[in-house]
Amino acid sequence: MKNNFIITEKYKMPGEEAERRVWAKIVKDFSGNCCLAYWRYPMFLKVGEKRREPDILLLDQKLGVVIIEVKGLKIEQVAAIDGHRWSYVDFYEDFGNPYEQAENHLFSFLGLTDRKSTLRRRVAGRAVVALPNITRKQWQAKGFDQQLSNPPILFKDDLSGDIQQQLKTVTAVADGDPLDDGKWQDLCHVVGATSVLRVQEVPSVEKIVTKSDAINAAKERVMAMDIEQEKAAKQIPEGPQRIRGIAGSGKTVLLCQKAAAMHLKHPDWDIAMVFFTRSLYDIVIDLIGRYISHFTQGEVIYDPDTSRLRVLHAWGAKGQPGLYSEACKQHHVTKLTPSTVGHQGSPTELLVVAATKFLDQLDLQGRQLEGMFDAILIDEGQDLVVDEHLKREGRQSYYWMAYHLCKDIPVPQTSDMFDKGIKPDNKLPLRRLIWGYDEAQCIEAPVIPSAAEVFGAENSTLMMGQYQGGIKRSIVMQRCYRTPGPILVAAHAIGMGLLRGEGMISGVTNQRDWNNLGYEVEGKFLTGQQVKLWRPAENSPNPMSELSAEPSMEVAYFHSRTEEIRDTAARIVADINIQGLKPSRQILVVILGNKKFDYLDMNSDIEQLSTALRQAGINFYIPSATKVNELKPKYPNTDPNLFWYENAVTIAEVNRAKGNEAEMVYVVGLDRIASLEASISARNQLYVALTRAKGWVRLSGLQGFSLNDEVNTVIAAKGVYEFYFNKKPQRDISDIELTPEWSEVSQGLDDEFDNLVVDLFYDDVEAPTLSYELFDSARVIVQPLFSWPKRKLAITETASEKNRMEKCGWSVITKAAVLRKPSLLKNKFK
Repeated sequence: MKNNFIITEKYKMPGEEAERRVWAKIVKDFSGNCCLAYWRYPMFLKVGEKRREPDILLLDQKLGVVIIEVKGLKIEQVAAIDGHRWSYVDFYEDFGNPYEQAENHLFSFLGLTDRKSTLRRRVAGRAVVALPNITRKQWQAKGFDQQLSNPPILFKDDLSGDIQQQLKTVTAVADGDPLDDGKWQDLCHVVGATSVLRVQEVPSVEKIVTKSDAINAAKERVMAMDIEQEKAAKQIPEGPQRIRGIAGSGKTVLLCQKAAAMHLKHPDWDIAMVFFTRSLYDIVIDLIGRYISHFTQGEVIYDPDTSRLRVLHAWGAKGQPGLYSEACKQHHVTKLTPSTVGHQGSPTELLVVAATKFLDQLDLQGRQLEGMFDAILIDEGQDLVVDEHLKREGRQSYYWMAYHLCKDIPVPQTSDMFDKGIKPDNKLPLRRLIWGYDEAQCIEAPVIPSAAEVFGAENSTLMMGQYQGGIKRSIVMQRCYRTPGPILVAAHAIGMGLLRGEGMISGVTNQRDWNNLGYEVEGKFLTGQQVKLWRPAENSPNPMSELSAEPSMEVAYFHSRTEEIRDTAARIVADINIQGLKPSRQILVVILGNKKFDYLDMNSDIEQLSTALRQAGINFYIPSATKVNELKPKYPNTDPNLFWYENAVTIAEVNRAKGNEAEMVYVVGLDRIASLEASISARNQLYVALTRAKGWVRLSGLQGFSLNDEVNTVIAAKGVYEFYFNKKPQRDISDIELTPEWSEVSQGLDDEFDNLVVDLFYDDVEAPTLSYELFDSARVIVQPLFSWPKRKLAITETASEKNRMEKCGWSVITKAAVLRKPSLLKNKFK
């Protein structure tokens, strides 16, 4: 692991410039090392009345752990030193204990490493004070070097030398040896707070015989650190941020860690953690509580009822406030409920219509939304978007409401590290709305929550580039930690219809986006061309498929539903009695189907399966029931937050199963998807169901459907898919933010031209390889999008002019169209 330097937040505080200079030196001198460094790592100890994190935390495989406390003092500001207490004049504080503070942070962090048996008392630790505005000579002239408590100090002089050598000469306050690769990975997991996710120690497994053995063996495995995910979890953006992650990539965990760190860094902030699935309440509260406890060494206990970090459902219910209901309360607007919203549709549509009416009412009254939160984090963002006919003024109403419920950020809205120096051209003030999503899990509306979709066409470039400090506006999480590789790739292949004879149903159609999803690709998505794609093992680190002799994914077809249900029940009995699985949280049954059309059949499946389980002496649980073995829970004797019940197997339909997971998942009723095999929504149901699995999945349905052959072909391919691309899918979920003008124009282009646009935007093709004819056709298409005189783009056919355009013109004209920056073209073709 090299060159991993993480700035957790862009600061505007006293001493920042001093910290920046020390940080820059650390980055420069340690860039060739196997190391990991943080500017403001979220480890909070109480210092006076406040909790403070270390200025710089450096982990180095050879050096160990180094904590650096930076003070931007000038020599005349240090009035006196008495032991560890320093007195200041004309400084933002009157006194401090910089070395003691660094030492306390060091011992606190080493306390975390001691919890890991492989690291206990084996990690070297150093605490250092940095004074980048004071020379060694100035310090000595005042006699401070003669103090008995004179600590290790990095002076201004040291920043011009080799800081690595300087730190090596510092006496370690905790002894240790250079770390081998295994111990280094363990140390990275300590700093990444992965121990938070382990509820209890697991028994050591000598031989894997049962599924239970494989589960325990998998928990002992240490996965390599995902540095991009670590950055996303620890960094706080200066404005909006979107996080695109495939199922099982850890979006919920990441957002909870981000919310906890944000809350501890800024205890005066009002923060909302928002989600759509009611059963996530307890999960989110538990995760946030664990992270807060971890980052404060147990000194702070999270209380969701009193904390300024609030856990809110997207809508809100009786006794449990939601973002929408709190907005209505704050603005004195009557809150609508699903029964009073005046619309027939899905739960998502009802909520979005309620948000639309809320915004409409404020407009009619001539009022604007008041900022209620310093930050809003949204999980399951794909569940809060609707089709075009339900949008409000070309925007997604719920997101528009959430964005305006965020307060303006009281810092300069600057972004100095944009791709190719191009800054987003948007008309919105920056506010801290952060949303995570997986468009493949969007069952109801096949819409991607992109910037243009969420904020309107005029803000289509809002999420491009990055904030200062390298904090990205858009993040892609390509690793899947939950679902084993064989199941995930099959879920993608079936969900998108990659091997469907009539062509893909939905999916991405460029190499860049497949790479972002964690796949390797050979070939181009051009009509008639062959494409080959597969998923490298490192992007699916779940080891269950290699630990267990049981197949990761099985499929079975039956003559009747009764036969299918009996087989499922018998296998569940064997999983519990022979394989050692626990009924609750380790086994999940997902019933496929559309409740609007298949309601009676789905209820019949649940009734048959629950009866079969009870006859075998196994309890079943229907989500929202208040007790086990209750087939049809009825309001008010329900709890919508409940999904699991101790010692009972949960049986749920897909919408209720979202956000949950189990080691063994049974997916029943494939034929109900097969009868609608050309439906994006139906295939997304199947994708969601399959990706609930942490270990194994068994898919079953009735015989006689063409989709069965496709599923068999997918499984037989063993994760390497080769197919001929014959047409664009119904829905292209490529992650390129095109302006509406360019999107409209590109619909009329052939596949080759369209792919070149995407490749050029991502610098996947060198401009000189493109022909003058293609460039000239692009000019003709793009020119009408802009308003300057045509003579500005006059093109002569001289050899030199052709050569110049082939070298730079294609890339410039494409990016100008995509980024809506006509000035780029003007400058090139004057």
